[in-house]
Amino acid sequence: MGMKTAALRAGIVWLIVGLAGCDTHQYGGPAADFAAATNLVVQQSKSAFQLVNDTYQREQVASLVASGDPNQFNPEKIQPFIATADLKIRFKLLEALQAYATGLNDLTAKPLASADTEATALAASIQSLAKNERLQHSLRESKNVTAEEINGVAAGLDAIARFLINHKIDRQLPSILKAAEPKIEAIATVLAKEIGDIPGSEQPGGLRDKLWRSYDSLLRDQLKLARQDQNLADRRQDLAKLPDLVGQQRSADEALAATQASLIKLVAAHKALLQVASNPTGFQAAIMEVLAEAKDIQMFYDKLPAK
Repeated sequence: MGMKTAALRAGIVWLIVGLAGCDTHQYGGPAADFAAATNLVVQQSKSAFQLVNDTYQREQVASLVASGDPNQFNPEKIQPFIATADLKIRFKLLEALQAYATGLNDLTAKPLASADTEATALAASIQSLAKNERLQHSLRESKNVTAEEINGVAAGLDAIARFLINHKIDRQLPSILKAAEPKIEAIATVLAKEIGDIPGSEQPGGLRDKLWRSYDSLLRDQLKLARQDQNLADRRQDLAKLPDLVGQQRSADEALAATQASLIKLVAAHKALLQVASNPTGFQAAIMEVLAEAKDIQMFYDKLPAK
């Protein structure tokens, strides 16, 4: 994937290490909860992107089958909705969120040695991604994401890299959380906006729009197959698949909508983590909202084919 998870984890941990004299005990449990919630949201977000790609490719195959012309079948023409290079960029952004959360947990859970070599490598990797024209071009393709938000993602990545390169490390965990807050929000917000909404809504577009339209196409192709059947039993069998497709469409959209909500609630949980010393119940309420949202749809994602 370009940036190895281990390198991300070590580098971002190195960024937030250096807390000489800072009592991190009060953050131990909350940091572990935040890391667990982030891990769940990241994995589900990856599955959401992959689901849309898989369904779009399934739609293309179904359309060829429904055409009844084997000469039209060409595997090379079956393309994903999000190109592989663009999908990797989304996964890298998600892995950065996961590594940051894991780093906070590691920091509060056990003593850590500095990792200068890995931190330097991570800084170069993050800075390279921030300056990569593919990042800008890829995110610009999403109609729901503004130029300002794209610049915010790039600026956040570049800021983390500069912290590592220049060895400018804050000495207090609260100030680190506060400095990281806009970076976390910028990345999570863009990813949430890319999920978008269904057709016919006030702001259609994104993954939900494409997924919904893909299922609409699958339903039309299935109906076309049923109409082509000469045998009554075959026709009934093909028609019987239509309700299942409608159910799949709704379940898949609900999963994407819940994943979108989880990303937004994760930002709120990170803000609450900053205030955990003075308002621990506020953080618990925020993190429980994230976990409740994510756990409600985990069964759906668990049923998806492994990639």
